[in-house]
Amino acid sequence: MKFKIQIYILHLIIMGSFLLLINSCQKNELKQRPSLTITAISNITSATASSGGSIVNDGGSSIKAKGVCWSIGTTPTISDNKTNDGTGTTKYTSALTGLAPGTVYNIRAYATNTSGTGYSSQLTFTTVALAPVLTTAAFSAITTVTATSGGNITSDGGSPITAKGVCWSTAQSPTIADTKTADGTGANSFSSAITGLTHNTTYYVRAYATNRIGTSYGNQLTLITLADLPVITTSAASSITATTAISGGNISLDGGATITARGICWSTTANPTISGSTTTDGNGSGIFISNITALLPATLYYVRAYATNSAGTAYGDQISFTTAPFVCGNTLSISHVTTDGIAPVKRIVNYGTVTTNLSGANKCWITQNLGATTQASSATDATDAASGWYWQFNRKQGYAVGPNPVWTTNSISESSDWLPANDPCTLELGTGWRIPTHTEWTNASSGGAWGSYTDAYNSVLKIHAAGTLSSGNGVLDSRGSTGSYWNSTQKDASSGWILILYNSFSGLDGSSKASGLPIRCIKD
Repeated sequence: MKFKIQIYILHLIIMGSFLLLINSCQKNELKQRPSLTITAISNITSATASSGGSIVNDGGSSIKAKGVCWSIGTTPTISDNKTNDGTGTTKYTSALTGLAPGTVYNIRAYATNTSGTGYSSQLTFTTVALAPVLTTAAFSAITTVTATSGGNITSDGGSPITAKGVCWSTAQSPTIADTKTADGTGANSFSSAITGLTHNTTYYVRAYATNRIGTSYGNQLTLITLADLPVITTSAASSITATTAISGGNISLDGGATITARGICWSTTANPTISGSTTTDGNGSGIFISNITALLPATLYYVRAYATNSAGTAYGDQISFTTAPFVCGNTLSISHVTTDGIAPVKRIVNYGTVTTNLSGANKCWITQNLGATTQASSATDATDAASGWYWQFNRKQGYAVGPNPVWTTNSISESSDWLPANDPCTLELGTGWRIPTHTEWTNASSGGAWGSYTDAYNSVLKIHAAGTLSSGNGVLDSRGSTGSYWNSTQKDASSGWILILYNSFSGLDGSSKASGLPIRCIKD
């Protein structure tokens, strides 16, 4: 009996253990990851798409997150990009955003409960490709017929770039149907050489890039090519006299820009430019005539026509001619310039001339001071126009009356007469002209019986009281009351001989070489 009781108890224990095992298995089977299906993909654009999911089984616990996840080239998980579309077992719709155009994506629906995350089967879709996006590069190296530009492709639109470059036209919004460059493939930035342009012309330029979707254009830029220099020839010289001649030019091409100045330039050295002596003969293309004045007699001149536009100044072919010999008694027209360090003022002066034997032999003299624009009107004429310019002894630089001091040299000590290389008469009036000697001034004063500046003025030379510039600081002194004129002979190391005239005296005396005195010129 006791044995039967023990058997019975054993059966109860085994039966209880079995029931406990069954109950535990049932509980484990109830706690699973969710199972679900994915909704077909729709509304695909270049950057978005729609999908979603349906939860078939919640796995025995509440759904606390659900959505879709996606990736490129791998099996997506919730560690990748995903949507979060709420909780619960209801069917849901998911909006995918931030996608790249023309790209293949893998996608799965997901749902998460306390046991973990379950996934649907995987779908694959491709976003819509776009046309490229790019900008046009700024211009550089602009010339009359070329320029450099290019582009920067910021997006290939999800499709390989098969062509790129720049296109241009004289009309706005150029396309690849117009003139263009071809600068390879790929989505990197590029440089484009624009050629075959016309000078001084406005062009519109855009970068372009092509993929399988089509061709896109960058921002439009405006390019203006540089103007070219004009094309000009020089006319032969004619009507040549001792001091004048006629030439001119023919502008056959304006270089694509307005001719703003034209004329001729001349010099006693080859290849003259507009920085020297010139005429100004209007503007525009075509033929023009130029009157050349203030030339030196018996002198070889080089002449070139010139024309100026926005690109610069062009010169014609160089011609040359020699002026006729000067005949004393005629007007001597001289163009003084400041670039050679002699004349202090740029001006044209018409000098009267006369032949006289006052110096002891027949010589040609100018009848006004060097630099004076007019002959003196009286012995005491105190005007700038009649007085001309002033020189220190053996110095070629002349001085006009102006702000003081006009010089910094207030003493000179050198044992030399006035050197021919420094003689302003020779340098300004031409070969043969020079400063009178001590003997020539002595002969003029005594031979002309000059006893005052009035007598000197009444002579054919019209000498007058033009005054001096002080040796100390260049201040004008004694104009209208004293006449002092250099000769080419020094008195000693610090002084030179001068003709001096007062209202009751005429003769030769010495003056500091640092003083500024007017000059009369004589020609052999």
